[in-house]
Amino acid sequence: MTGELEVLYFDDFENHRGEQRYFVHDKRQNKRYQPEFQGEPPAGATTGSFVRVRGKGNDQQIFMAANGTNSYETLAAASTMVSGDQKTIVLVADFNDKAVSCPVADIEDLMFTDSDFQSIDDLYRETSLDKIQFSGTVVGPFSIDYSSTDACDITAWADAIEAQAQASSINLGEYNRKVYVLPPNKCGSYGLSTIGGNPSRSWIFRCDVPDVFAHELGHGLGMGHAGNTIDDYDDISDVMGYSDHGLRQINGPHQEQMGWRDPQQIVEINTNGIYDIAPLELDSSVASAPQLLKIRKPDTAEWYYLSFRQAIGFDQSLSNNYLSGLSIHQHAGNGSTSKTVWKNTLLDGENFADSVNSLSITQLAHDENSVTIQVSLPNICTRNQPTVSLTPQSQTDLAGSTLSYDVNITNNDSANCSDSSWSVATQIPSDWPEVLSSNEITIAPGSNTSINWQVSSADSAVDNNYALTVDLVDAGTITHDKTMAANYTVTTPGDTQPPSAPTGLTATAQRKKIIVSWQSSTDNIAVAGYKLFRNDIQVATTASISYSDASLTSGETYAYYAVAFDVANNLSLSSKISSVTFGKGGGGGSSKGGGKKR
Repeated sequence: MTGELEVLYFDDFENHRGEQRYFVHDKRQNKRYQPEFQGEPPAGATTGSFVRVRGKGNDQQIFMAANGTNSYETLAAASTMVSGDQKTIVLVADFNDKAVSCPVADIEDLMFTDSDFQSIDDLYRETSLDKIQFSGTVVGPFSIDYSSTDACDITAWADAIEAQAQASSINLGEYNRKVYVLPPNKCGSYGLSTIGGNPSRSWIFRCDVPDVFAHELGHGLGMGHAGNTIDDYDDISDVMGYSDHGLRQINGPHQEQMGWRDPQQIVEINTNGIYDIAPLELDSSVASAPQLLKIRKPDTAEWYYLSFRQAIGFDQSLSNNYLSGLSIHQHAGNGSTSKTVWKNTLLDGENFADSVNSLSITQLAHDENSVTIQVSLPNICTRNQPTVSLTPQSQTDLAGSTLSYDVNITNNDSANCSDSSWSVATQIPSDWPEVLSSNEITIAPGSNTSINWQVSSADSAVDNNYALTVDLVDAGTITHDKTMAANYTVTTPGDTQPPSAPTGLTATAQRKKIIVSWQSSTDNIAVAGYKLFRNDIQVATTASISYSDASLTSGETYAYYAVAFDVANNLSLSSKISSVTFGKGGGGGSSKGGGKKR
């Protein structure tokens, strides 16, 4: 079946448990199914994606094979919106037996209008460096015909709330973030939210805990949890960790995922050395050093993120455990919605070691302006883009010809890397045949290889320059990809056949001019025009078959002949010569043999 994907995070902070659930909405049947994966669910799945799922199912569930099979396919990725104004509507609703404990005005202040600039909008403006803002309204409370003791049915509750909002002439289509605030209930969580989506949808069941709002809206923006190795939430340096710890900013990996940090302030480390890191909270324009360092973790294809937090802005409420020095996180990178993993926050003189990757990080010193660390990477592998060339770069031949190109590839990875493999894909005009000597290559670091590529133009190809493109794709490392282009110029054979000679040329003297006329020539392609000669000197070029000559002297005799030419400038033999005397008794012309080639 195919349908729109919805990914939900259920946040049970009290029991240290977060649950991620997937739903596919089949709009043709207007039914909602819950896929059940036998292995790990697909990485990077976000609400709003259009997907195809295959498996065995019933009226509510589809049981699918493990990730990596053909049981799950993304047909169209969800659109993302992590910058600009996030237009948000907060819909407050009461159950039959229980009401929301927070006044609507208090929720309005928390979301948008706090006079001390401590709103959710203020938090996200600060942590995004004004890349996003939340604007909107709070409406309600509405009353829905459900009880807090009913089974957890967030979809039915949301539908009932929206129906009442629309009956009150509220245009929900104006908003790309929807937040439903309800009393505590059988769902057993503080809140839950879609991962991404436009609109995203978030449910709040503890209106008295401000960072629940920030946490669930963070899910709506596409962020996963901030935890440690064994706990989904135990990184409280980030609002995507446990709630009920006050509003605070997000960690380094989430900053990169959202694209809110200046890319120049994020530096990948691949050599040993001593490095300074400026506080993550600062605007990049006043930071004295990079604010986020990244080190590749080769054994898991992830990254270590190194950052430094200080009690600035909303981070004044941050626990002192995170303010002592270097914070180290682990994350997949590349925009992944997976959990960020806090590894440690160091004190001066402390060391973090990864024995598997022979990595060592030591904190040397810190003050309010920066932290200084020493990084040791004895066995680091740095993956670099390969060098690719196509020879020859440009060739010309007739339509239907086969031309040969050599694709030369050099692996620029560092010596500590393992061999790298690429798939070779090509892009040429759709009706042109080709032969590639290999479409999969494996090269050791520092080595090179060549493959041959033969491309034939179509017999019907018109004269033009055609781009031929080779793409090297490394499925494991997107920064390893490379594209190179060459040209194939199609030309038609040159025209070497001249037109026929003009015939019937006559020259007739009139009172003030001589009129010269002739019969048309023929050509295998087309006659472009005629060159007219007088006394062996060209006097005119014309596309016509007559010419009026007025630059004459009375009593003089003039001999005329014409030569035809085609678009390739091939010249015909000359016409017969026609002579005439102008004025003082001159009259009609006389002709004599031609055949002279000009």
